[in-house]
Amino acid sequence: MRYKAKINAAIIVVAALIIITSCLFFYDKYTSDTVSDSLEYSSITDSDASKSISADISMDISSIDEVISDIENSEQTSAIEVVLHYSEQLDLQLDASYAIAAYTDGSIIYSKNALTRCYPASLTKLLTVSTAIRYIKNDYIFKVGDELDYILEGSSVAGLEKGDKIDFLTLVDALLVPSGNDAAYVMAVGIGRLYSENPNMPVNEALSVFLTLMNQTADDLGCTDSNFANPDGYHNASHHTTAADILKIAIHTNSLDIVKNSINKSKARGVYSNKDVTWINTNLLLKQEDSHYYQYATGMKTGATPEAGKCLAAIAYKNGKEVITIILDASSDEARYKDALTVFNATL
Repeated sequence: MRYKAKINAAIIVVAALIIITSCLFFYDKYTSDTVSDSLEYSSITDSDASKSISADISMDISSIDEVISDIENSEQTSAIEVVLHYSEQLDLQLDASYAIAAYTDGSIIYSKNALTRCYPASLTKLLTVSTAIRYIKNDYIFKVGDELDYILEGSSVAGLEKGDKIDFLTLVDALLVPSGNDAAYVMAVGIGRLYSENPNMPVNEALSVFLTLMNQTADDLGCTDSNFANPDGYHNASHHTTAADILKIAIHTNSLDIVKNSINKSKARGVYSNKDVTWINTNLLLKQEDSHYYQYATGMKTGATPEAGKCLAAIAYKNGKEVITIILDASSDEARYKDALTVFNATL
């Protein structure tokens, strides 16, 4: 009887292993099919997930959970094409040379020279963070280094210094709230090295890797006439876009919780490397004490260079409707906010 019990126990164990193996096989097949049907997942995430899922079935449950978590994270941050379509158009008079407005489902309600090439200035940073999110975990620590030497004169900065160590979520705030060009380069070089699996990669090479990933993200989102030559938007003749392409980037960026939690702040606290700083948002629509304050504004990004003019991506939500407005090459600070408010007041 004891021998028979042992045989029965062995049969149960073998059956359990067969079931587990089958489940992993079908899970692997399902995941692969899902990824192949989706539009361009990041190569790092795909590679790691595939290797992990096909690993020996002796891996413990915690390892399996980690694999599933990584796959779910890649699904949430993949850059899927944003499709725009025209609906009834508003008859508005805006100051900006290039502008477009739409609901977050891609329904365009206003456009002005939206397919004409122009310069995005710091609206570029929406794509920078959208690209970074595809390849990184929230608790990743960046070490600030010689990439700060790439920051050009007159840049807006978050005050990062060589030797600082800063986690990804805090770096996102440093990028989007005070519009830190220093944060843009730290993020770009860090991701370039991480993607290449080479923590000692020279700054220029890591930056080149990131810019390739950045333009790939733009392509994945359906941008048709854009080229991004740096991560911060500082003027470069080959760094160009259109209002329609920036709208696609903005709609996608607004779908990312990490970004939404940053762009809706009038100020942000940064605690890193024994520092405790406060960053003030450059978007005056969020500042209650400012004359440009709009109570339904939920965030986005400012930008400005002499060549790009005054730029603004702005989002507002009211009565169940969410509108994104892209303003490029406005004549003044006052004009860009007035343009955005003109759109919001006509739609919300």
